[in-house]
This record gives sequence, C-alpha cells and structure tokens, in this order.
Amino acid sequence: DAYDGLGESLALLRRVWEEGEEDGGFEGVLGFSQGSRLAHLLALAHHVTGGRALPGLAYVVHYAGYGDVPLPSNLGTCLLETWGDVLDGGTADALRRGRLDLDGAAVDVPSLHVMGTADRLVPPSSGRALMGCYVRPCEHVHPGSHFLPAKRADVDRCLEFVR
Repeated sequence: DAYDGLGESLALLRRVWEEGEEDGGFEGVLGFSQGSRLAHLLALAHHVTGGRALPGLAYVVHYAGYGDVPLPSNLGTCLLETWGDVLDGGTADALRRGRLDLDGAAVDVPSLHVMGTADRLVPPSSGRALMGCYVRPCEHVHPGSHFLPAKRADVDRCLEFVR
C-alpha cells in the first residue's frame, strides 16, 4: 500500500535537515511507533543515496519500531522525487523501473531498537524484524508496553548509544 503524504513528508524533512546544517546540524533520527517507521524510511533514503540524503547522519533510534510489514509501495517514487538530485544514475534508474530491492537493503547506520516485552501493539518480534534491516543493530528491552521508557536505566542506555 502507498503512504498518503509520504512524498511531502520526506521533502519537508529534507528541508529541515538541510536548514539545520546552518545551525550546527543534526546527527540522528529518533522515532516512536509510526514515527519509527518514518525514521526507518529516512535511514533507507540515506542508504540508497550513498549517505547524501542526510549528511552527517550518525545513528537512528527506534522506539517500538516494526519491520514485519511491507514498505510503502510509493517509496521508490518518493525517493526519486525527494532525492533524485543526489542519486547516482544506476540507482535512480533502478528505482524508476522498480528494480531496487529496498526490502533487502542492509542499512549501514548504527541503530538502537528499544522494545517493551509487554507491548501488544508492536511486540518484540516486530522490533527484531526491523533490526534485521540494519548492519549493526543494538537492542534494548524494557518490561513495559507501548511507550517510551523513562526510567534512569532506559534513558542512560539511549544516551550511551548516541554518545
């Protein structure tokens, strides 16, 4: 299925990332649940563009992220529209023809995947499926459900990861 508004969202996030460079830039992306899905799509864009989509991207943090559902059917088109100017010719052509395996991409950006053992909306198995999309995933499990854990050990783990 296509994601309504995906192209507009990616274009806006590209502008925000580029405008942020003027103030010292961003270094990472963090997302919770559906926001984690968008964070993953940004990491895929970064991967597909050879690191040119989000210059300086050093990490992605996924809270209650899921990877056991298909990517949006309009992702290739949206990547072309948003980052066509930084794609190499072969990759752009493969995206146009629908022949670039985005599902099988191994994203080489450090990632932290935080999941709750009691999360019934996004169970740990879904989070681990997303981990399989990354070259060097790290995992943090908390005993809670579908929320951002705020106990000191949980926050310390995230801070340790992004430093």
